[in-house]
Amino acid sequence: MTASRFALAFCLLAGLTACKVTPAADESPPAGETEAVDSPSRAGEQPAVIVNPTPEGRAELEHVVSDMLFGAQVTLPMDALTKSSMLVLERERIKRVGQPPLLGRDLGRPERFRLLTTGSTCVLIHESNHARYELPETDCVPEDEQ
Repeated sequence: MTASRFALAFCLLAGLTACKVTPAADESPPAGETEAVDSPSRAGEQPAVIVNPTPEGRAELEHVVSDMLFGAQVTLPMDALTKSSMLVLERERIKRVGQPPLLGRDLGRPERFRLLTTGSTCVLIHESNHARYELPETDCVPEDEQ
């Protein structure tokens, strides 16, 4: 491959990574998800933490996070979103049977989620694409009232 072809291929690939797929204006979001917005929070929403966690609420949170990650299996800490409104998940390192994990840099970025409340509703936001899910089985309070 000549240098000019390589440069052209690189530019095309770099341009593709900058593209963003958005739903058509007439598409409605999946059940439970509210429409994505340009800013992660709306008027009246405050960072929140979970209070009185229940098994149902934890299952709901795991299900919602998995949905936001396109069905990826997730393992959340027991105290997820109970001490901070921010949840950061890293990819699991590749493991090999009988050998230590592979070394090297993991170039994948951590997934970041923020819990917000309007006072009566808990909302989880995926920060990379601003997807929003309400958490009806979860009780939360503003983070500064903890």
